[in-house]
Amino acid sequence: MEAAAVSGARSLRDVVTDKDSFRVSSAKAIPENEDGKVRLCFNGRVKNKQGGYSDLTAMAFGLTTGPDAGKAIPVALASGSGDSFTLDETGTHIRADVDALTIAKVIAQFCDGHTGVDMTDAVKAALKQDREKE
Repeated sequence: MEAAAVSGARSLRDVVTDKDSFRVSSAKAIPENEDGKVRLCFNGRVKNKQGGYSDLTAMAFGLTTGPDAGKAIPVALASGSGDSFTLDETGTHIRADVDALTIAKVIAQFCDGHTGVDMTDAVKAALKQDREKE
C-alpha cells in the first residue's frame, strides 16, 4: 500500500500547475476491496494563480495486484488553484461538469467515512526526496 500511496501523491503532483508548491499534509490508504484497488486520500496545499496557497483535497486509486501493482491513478483533485478535476468511470476522461467544491465534498465524505492506514510520513518523505533530487 505504501508504494501505491507514494505513486498516487506523485501522480497528483504531476497534474497540478505549480508542481514545486505541491505539499501533502495527510495521506490515508483505505484497504482494497473486491476490485483490487486501494483508495488513497490526500489533503495538502498548492500554490494558486495569485501566488498564495490553496487547500487541496484529492483521491487516487492505488493498484495492488497485477503488472501495475504499486502504481496509482489520480481520480479527483479539488483546490482553489484552478487545478480541479474529476475523471469519469473509465479513469481516462476529465469531467468538466463538476465544480471544485462539489469534488472536495465528495472526496471528504468518502475519506472521512472510511478507516484507513496513515501513509502521511511515507508520502512526505518520498516527495521531499524528489524535491531534493531536482
